[in-house]
Amino acid sequence: MPILRLFLDGDVDRLGSGGAAVFRDRWAEARRLERPTLLATQERPELRLSLENEAILRMDAGRYAGTEAWDRKLRLTALVPLRPVFDEIPATVFVGVRRETGRLHLATSEDGTLIDSVESRDGVDVGVATALPWGVSLAGSVGANGEGGPSWLLEARYRPGPLVEAWYRRRSASWDYQLTVPDGVSRKIQSPEVNYRIDDLQSESELGAELGRRNVAWLTGGIVLEDVQDLWAEAGGKPLPWLALRLGFDSEVYRFDDTMEADGTGTIAQVDLGMRRERYFGGFDAETGKGQIRGRYVHSSLTGASQGEEVGTAAARAFLQVDYDMGLFFDGGYRIEGHQFALGWDRHVEDGVGFAVGAQFFRMLLHPTDFSITSGTLQRALAAEEIRPARADLLGLTGALYVPVGRFRLAAAVGQYLPIAAEQQRLDRPPTQPEPTPAPGPSQPPRDEGPYEWLTGSVGKALDKLAKYGGGNRLLFEISTEL
Repeated sequence: MPILRLFLDGDVDRLGSGGAAVFRDRWAEARRLERPTLLATQERPELRLSLENEAILRMDAGRYAGTEAWDRKLRLTALVPLRPVFDEIPATVFVGVRRETGRLHLATSEDGTLIDSVESRDGVDVGVATALPWGVSLAGSVGANGEGGPSWLLEARYRPGPLVEAWYRRRSASWDYQLTVPDGVSRKIQSPEVNYRIDDLQSESELGAELGRRNVAWLTGGIVLEDVQDLWAEAGGKPLPWLALRLGFDSEVYRFDDTMEADGTGTIAQVDLGMRRERYFGGFDAETGKGQIRGRYVHSSLTGASQGEEVGTAAARAFLQVDYDMGLFFDGGYRIEGHQFALGWDRHVEDGVGFAVGAQFFRMLLHPTDFSITSGTLQRALAAEEIRPARADLLGLTGALYVPVGRFRLAAAVGQYLPIAAEQQRLDRPPTQPEPTPAPGPSQPPRDEGPYEWLTGSVGKALDKLAKYGGGNRLLFEISTEL
């Protein structure tokens, strides 16, 4: 999962100026073929090749040597206007080819591989967009997403006048994800290989509108009709010719309902996952004559909840080798809060070399997190853990460079997080309960936490690793040309 993209946001033209590019860019979405009606009036053929690399984490030394997490995306887009054929009714054919790969590999020096997830997804989309009279634009595309099945998109846009625009978009796509826990991970019980496969089917209808003029004042937003919690809205105005003030909000909801399988046993559990992201943000754009200064503040909240229920006696047979229905139930949740302050300067030049530089301060807060495993048959909890609140402060540095080479334009942008400080709160005792004095006796051997001790009791150690090995980076590269 592209984690850093949640905070080091933006395409190659916006990442460099601070990395908090939370306001939507409709033309960037059009180039990704997400809003193809805007391509209907394309005047010249265009080719665009883009590469995105997200290095989330890599550890080459210490207890977690060999642990890494990364995500990569390669995309090729071609736009071919049909104006010579249909002069009165403009139309554009578009083709997009993409390949996404990612890996999550967790290992320790004592236990070897604990979790290994490798994703590889290919996709292709072909479609056409046209602008009809009376301010109506239509677009549609069909595609294939590897093993995930077919995808399609339909969009209609209506602009009756210069101050009003409305659109309706319906799309459907399917992806497959698989997480693997190898056999023999647990040192206390037999643990076969476990696979958790997620079939991500996204089918949604968005209804949106925009009012006003971008050079005066505007209000825009959209809502997903299948889930009213999935929506976004932005507003802005220009009190001065050189200054634009902006505010926004968005909310995204993800839900997964899939099964977990164990080698030799089959389906052992039904798992429900849910995640919601909310953001409130504001900022300004100030023209300086030689560039643009951008300032942003973003408050984000990422909340997750998961539940798992044993299917029959499958889990007991897989891990305990007994045919007994224990009624196992897993429940867990988390909440991560973020505060970002970003400032950047962007100097785009029409026919020359341009660049952008920026920085952001990012405070990430982990709220109290807990999970438990209970047995309905035994009527008690078999495991219950709580992770104490933690805080991490990071400095984000960003930059971009735009270079014209003949008829081509080369662009590159990078964002890097550098840890500043990290701490985990202690559990304070009430004043009436002084710290107990341990009774004398023989020393006890250290408690065996098992290979998943990093998850339940050592967030502080994980934060130390973050400070030692860096905070991750995101790199974008793009080549484009108009023929």
